[in-house]
Amino acid sequence: MQQGDLVHIPQDVALHTHPDLNSPFIKTARPLTALVMNHSIKERVVQVYAAGNVRYLAEKNAYQMEDRC
Repeated sequence: MQQGDLVHIPQDVALHTHPDLNSPFIKTARPLTALVMNHSIKERVVQVYAAGNVRYLAEKNAYQMEDRC
């Protein structure tokens, strides 16, 4: 996963306000499509732009969408 990729985020996933996954969060009410802004492989955290906000989520909850042309 790299900057500019689109990812699928399922329903009921925690979207955090800071890279620290112990920070305040909201849960997704429905599946979302988000734009990857940054991906920390070491910390296993993905920074995304979704629904008008920048949020952070665990790497395991972001599913990269297929490239199709």
